[in-house]
Amino acid sequence: LHDALPISALGSYYIQVKSGGGGTEEGFMTGNFEVEAYKKPEYEVRVTPSKGRVLEGESVQAVIDARYFFGEPVSGAKVKYSVYRNPYWFPLWYDPDDEADADQNDGDSDFAGDQLTEQEGQLDADGKLTIEVPTATSDHGNDFRYRVEAHVTDAANREISGTGGVIATYGSFAINVTPESYVYEPGSRATLTIQARDYDNHPVSTRAHVALLRWNYKNDETLISATDVELDASGEAKTALQIPSQGGSYRVRATAKTPEGREVSSTSYLWIAGGNWALGGGNRNNIQIVPDKKTYKAGDTAKLLIVAGQPGAAVYVTVEGRDIRQQKLVRAQGSTVAFELPVDAKFEPGITVNATFIRDGAQWSGAKYIRIPPVDHEMNVRVATDKPQYLPGETAEYSIDVTDNGGKPVPRAEFSVGVVDEAIYGVRPDTTENILSFFFGHNYDAVNTQSSLEYFFSGQAGKRRMQLAELRPRSRLAQLKPERLVQPKVRKAFPDTAFWSAAVVTDAKGHARAKVEFPDSLTTWRATARGITADTSVGSAVLKTIVRKNLILRLATPRFLVQGDEVTISALVHNYLTSAKTARVSLDVQGLEVLSGQTQDVTIPSRGEAKVDWRGKPRQT
Repeated sequence: LHDALPISALGSYYIQVKSGGGGTEEGFMTGNFEVEAYKKPEYEVRVTPSKGRVLEGESVQAVIDARYFFGEPVSGAKVKYSVYRNPYWFPLWYDPDDEADADQNDGDSDFAGDQLTEQEGQLDADGKLTIEVPTATSDHGNDFRYRVEAHVTDAANREISGTGGVIATYGSFAINVTPESYVYEPGSRATLTIQARDYDNHPVSTRAHVALLRWNYKNDETLISATDVELDASGEAKTALQIPSQGGSYRVRATAKTPEGREVSSTSYLWIAGGNWALGGGNRNNIQIVPDKKTYKAGDTAKLLIVAGQPGAAVYVTVEGRDIRQQKLVRAQGSTVAFELPVDAKFEPGITVNATFIRDGAQWSGAKYIRIPPVDHEMNVRVATDKPQYLPGETAEYSIDVTDNGGKPVPRAEFSVGVVDEAIYGVRPDTTENILSFFFGHNYDAVNTQSSLEYFFSGQAGKRRMQLAELRPRSRLAQLKPERLVQPKVRKAFPDTAFWSAAVVTDAKGHARAKVEFPDSLTTWRATARGITADTSVGSAVLKTIVRKNLILRLATPRFLVQGDEVTISALVHNYLTSAKTARVSLDVQGLEVLSGQTQDVTIPSRGEAKVDWRGKPRQT
């Protein structure tokens, strides 16, 4: 659909697309968009620290920079800025699909943290203000992210905000410990890999202390064994610890001293088969499923330890996704069950393993999501133009080059290409999900397991038909009324979208082109290309291009007026030429009575600006 939806009312709209001929084979997909009244910002604000990372206790300088979307600075604007602090976790060994790590990372956002200070300032002639951001040393060895939020108000009295941050680390490097396997037999030896990296991912040579600890859900720890190991210039070393005969949950902790005399640490977990397991604290009807690796690829065999917690239990194991892929009844030897799963490419990006058994009138169950990243389905996309900057009305040729994961050209890839005013993303950021995550995101389990132990029936009294089953909620769709036509707007010469096509296809060399004639807007245009192939290889890329002139007039007006208002209308003239210029500035307006102000000749210095004001009030509503 293109320019085919006659929408005039503000609000949320939903689109539903159905495929198939009806019946059980019918498929559908929904999407939504917002229709809003807005005024695009004319400039953006950025906060850039002099260093991306400092040691806690040090200070760092940050530059607040405001620039118009056509590339020039917002000179002399007023600034109000605040500094916030929130926790930070080093992403080198961070697993985004690990539930514990995901919960911790919730605090690291652009809207979280404790406010530390609030101050004011003014941008210089280059549209910049340099500030000092002090940091404090953590009492608990934690890293923090310091975020600066700046609000800039220009000569038109419009405020735009921007943020930037710096990472303050407790130590100059981080340490990590990884067991060769997460599941061991009693009496065996656990091989551990110890790594030390600085925050630029460079190896660090150091001495580490490694300890094996038994723990329970109350977080009580008992030292089992320990050793010291030297990490060489590669920042890595291996060591082995004797596994005790008692089964259960264990921790491995590695610690090291930094050159600053601070102790950094890392903790990992491993499980020992057999023994009596304390599961889930107070809820003892949970089954724990432990894979031997964090990720797999097609052709691997996933080795899973199912901790039933009950000796001799008959465990019903299912492999689930949109439906049940495999099912097997296995009997526990001791309190654990070993289960092997051959990994199929059809399982990408992941599959759920579910385990259930019944004992003494109670149901025990547990599930584990097995990750199988779709690395072979990601395309590399590059978008470029024949030059980085254009004048209004000029035509740009966008080129798209696409290769697969192995660097080979991808022919017949279908792309959507949109070229949109960057200011729109200042109104609302692009929240479109990454295309690889959209097609190969977390594969949620669609299988529901129930037992007769907890069966119940609910109905209704009266004469109405009972809804015994409802596959999905009733659709609540907006009513699109074709008879309500949208009238064209006066600002049609300054569109938000300069180009849109959903039919750009790569040739045999993985190359495609699209020609775009830029409208009159002086701004940065963001080109977004998203593509897919018949075998569901996907990829995307973004390119920003500036369209500008050297002598510019901007008009500052209110968004609306109320009868009886008196308002100031300002014309701001910018000169980015190498010499001063004289310009005649006049105002031609309808429906407004001009109370003061007149046509003026103003001189604008090189890289300067001039402002002309008029006072007026509306003649009628």
